[in-house]
Amino acid sequence: MEVQTAATGTASQPTSASAVLASSSSAGPSSALESSPTTAFGHLSMIPANLPIVLRLPSTKHKPVTLTPGRTVSLGKFGAFRADDLIGMPFGQTYEIVGGNPQKNKAGDLRMVANKTLAELEETDATNENINDDGESQKLTYVDIRELKAAGLEGRELVERTLQSNKNFEARTVYSQDKFISRKEAKHMKLFTPLHPDPATLCAFHFERAPEKIRYLRPDALAHCLAYGSIRPGGKYIVVDGVGGLLAGAVLERLGGEGRLLVINDADSPPAFDIFNTISSLPKSWIDDTLRIIHWAATEPDWQPINVPPTQDPTRTLIERDRNRLKKRRTAHETLQAARAELFAGFFDGFLMVGNFEPLAVLERLQGYLAGSAKVVLHSPYQQPLIEVQAELRKRDGWLHVEVVEPWARRYQVLPGRTHPEMVTSATAGYILSAIKVFDPATAESLAVAHRKEREAQQAASTATTAVETIAVRREAPDNNGSAEPDSKRIKV
Repeated sequence: MEVQTAATGTASQPTSASAVLASSSSAGPSSALESSPTTAFGHLSMIPANLPIVLRLPSTKHKPVTLTPGRTVSLGKFGAFRADDLIGMPFGQTYEIVGGNPQKNKAGDLRMVANKTLAELEETDATNENINDDGESQKLTYVDIRELKAAGLEGRELVERTLQSNKNFEARTVYSQDKFISRKEAKHMKLFTPLHPDPATLCAFHFERAPEKIRYLRPDALAHCLAYGSIRPGGKYIVVDGVGGLLAGAVLERLGGEGRLLVINDADSPPAFDIFNTISSLPKSWIDDTLRIIHWAATEPDWQPINVPPTQDPTRTLIERDRNRLKKRRTAHETLQAARAELFAGFFDGFLMVGNFEPLAVLERLQGYLAGSAKVVLHSPYQQPLIEVQAELRKRDGWLHVEVVEPWARRYQVLPGRTHPEMVTSATAGYILSAIKVFDPATAESLAVAHRKEREAQQAASTATTAVETIAVRREAPDNNGSAEPDSKRIKV
């Protein structure tokens, strides 16, 4: 069972952050990014410009935005703010939009919000037993609140006025008061929290918005796939991604720029990985050094490209544009051929697939390229296709620990004295098949013999080289009379 902790949801108290925002604005939008844009692990530490990020709104929903310097970012009824005020600030902080006019798309100012604890609320002997939420306890009506907003009252002041006009507030327990305040803050305060645009955050965003787009792959199910696949830096993995590049991006993040990720595409063109392109937490060097993409036709050993770019004729003069175009075609062709060579060399550490493909046919196509103890992970929103693969693999030699699981997660509210599971949770995140590839005894023995002979040959070559170098040093050393051997008698290496 996976356990997730929900956002604390404690009451918030705005603190003065004008100095922080002022220093950021005076230094320029990109000054913070230039000084420390990423951590030692390559992840973003400050909010970047011109890259997608994700904002968590008071409704707990997520909204992707791109912060363009000089532009205004609108959050609908939650207000608008200037992108320059947020660029260069740290992730994870909660901000309040103060002022502005959402109807006219007029930007307000940003102010940091710090969480306050239950200790700031006064202890009471209330038990909530005489509270009846029938709507009569709140003296302020909707019309009154709208008039207060029109008069310029907003944010914290409006919440305080709402609390004062509620006749049952003092009769509530401390925990009930805190919950009531949090509910009013989410309704009347224009709050948002910028989050890292990493695979986990984007997976949660798409799962709550359009789960069918990512085949009902919940964030905990994605974590299961990475764990079952034993994804680690330096490994070699084959991925079939039918969820917009979400799986490929998660594997790349785990590799950390070391190893190889070979993505097989179903079209003779670069895949349209719309989700992958929004994962701003991946450094470009990780993608360029680690990721290779080929299409299904190129996985056939006898496949030949139709339009091979010709080598440049030295007697022919090309304009700069045509010369660059030809160079790009040659580079793409050479990269594809190198990726095919890596695939046919085999010995990949794992194979992961999330997509609308027949799982058994894909596995039979690629199983020959897997190394011993390689992990196979297949995800599907339906149980039956994976059960068929499980039944077939259990009949064959060469597969261990073949199982199908249904990941399940329960979110917990973690608050002082109020830790409990949430009442509503996600029903399903699909099903996952995992297995381990092993060789039959004959193949394993032949591979062991080949590896042993290779090691012995390497050791013999290393020993011979060391011996020759030792003899050469001794021959060149001077004798007791201070004379060395002539060059004709020396062994040269």
